[in-house]
Amino acid sequence: MLTEEQIEKEDKQLRRHMHTIEKELNSVGNRPKKIHIADLNAALRNLGVKKKKPDLENMIWEVDENLDECVDWEEFKLMYERNVTDKTGLEPFQLYNVVQFMMYDKDNSGKVSIDETMTMLYQRYGKERLETELQKLFGDDLKTADGDGELSFQEYLKVVSVRLVRQTTGGNSSTTH
Repeated sequence: MLTEEQIEKEDKQLRRHMHTIEKELNSVGNRPKKIHIADLNAALRNLGVKKKKPDLENMIWEVDENLDECVDWEEFKLMYERNVTDKTGLEPFQLYNVVQFMMYDKDNSGKVSIDETMTMLYQRYGKERLETELQKLFGDDLKTADGDGELSFQEYLKVVSVRLVRQTTGGNSSTTH
């Protein structure tokens, strides 16, 4: 269980991170800042993933609070904050995983390296948990299954799609995909 000091520190880091994202989005221009199905489809295709329209619609629907078939800035922030702080494993995470991968992929290569992920993991988890979080993504020896130390989007999804769900009764837990 986190102490109040740890929670405050993580909250401060998340707010700083969200401010950075907001500044980046504001630099895009004056067009409405919404993610439409076509935008999501284009981003996924750049990552080498082809999804059918119903799958794309579902990814948007998971976070579309006002049901306008797109994700606006407030919905985006809410989705991000909910996933970052989710301890249950129950938050919808499909769009979050795309966003997180794209944030890690600083050079837009379609792969993330240990170096690319390290800064964000450090900001989010601190020095104490950095190595543990890197091992979750890249394995105990900090290499990927193919040994190259980089994760493609598909490899990344395999790692992050495993969620630990705490059951409210009995103390047992199960893993979902």
